[in-house]
Amino acid sequence: MIVEPFQQLDLAARRRKRELAEITAAAAKQGTSAEVIEANLGKLKQLVPGLAPNLDQMKASDWASILKDVDRVVALVICLKTAYPKVDIARLLQRTPKLLMKPLEQVQADAQQVKALLSRVQDVDAIIDAVPYLINPAEVQQSLANLARWFPNQDPFELLQSNPTLLVNIEEADLEADPLYGAQVYSEPLEA
Repeated sequence: MIVEPFQQLDLAARRRKRELAEITAAAAKQGTSAEVIEANLGKLKQLVPGLAPNLDQMKASDWASILKDVDRVVALVICLKTAYPKVDIARLLQRTPKLLMKPLEQVQADAQQVKALLSRVQDVDAIIDAVPYLINPAEVQQSLANLARWFPNQDPFELLQSNPTLLVNIEEADLEADPLYGAQVYSEPLEA
């Protein structure tokens, strides 16, 4: 009796296949063939190794829109790499894929604003690499304000430079970090 070896299920491969099917179906609704989507996905993976569509972070129709015009994505990646040369672009885009939906001009303007807002830190790229959502200028402003509020006697720029993940850790537990957390604040007296 010949016993066949146990075959391990490759759940990641199944997921990639299912996601590709969903993206190609969405692309068909947009008038783009599955062949074009698959070819452009191959180009995207060559351009940014490690980047793969993730339907938990972005809809299939959005991925289909991105993969219709891979040349625009190339320009966007070049822009990001120019603005943030030391940042792992694949990891940045994997964590913030909606960035691929932004117009190139907006990404360029955001990069200039972020660099201006963080001009007092030595290594902007290290901060962006550690906290990818800070690629958005509004998030930078909010995060600096939060650091100033949470640590009133310390320079928020120094805090951010010395430990950018501090921001992530605190903002994940934002409610507990807020001084009013747990305080019972009422506008009217409670009735007994």
